[in-house]
Amino acid sequence: METFYIIVSDNLQNPPGRFATEGEAREAAERACAHNGRGYLIARVIARVTVDKFPVRWQEAGDAQ
Repeated sequence: METFYIIVSDNLQNPPGRFATEGEAREAAERACAHNGRGYLIARVIARVTVDKFPVRWQEAGDAQ
């Protein structure tokens, strides 16, 4: 899994996509904020957890899929 960035409105709803770089996420957040006047958070995704059967499986950023 590669590290990526998401932007989320302050009310934590409807992330509009994922971005390869922090710069791309910042630009998208600026556009979204200018469009609708809401604040946005930028988050770096560092891991993913899944469960096919217990125990859960963690995939860290940088791990091969």
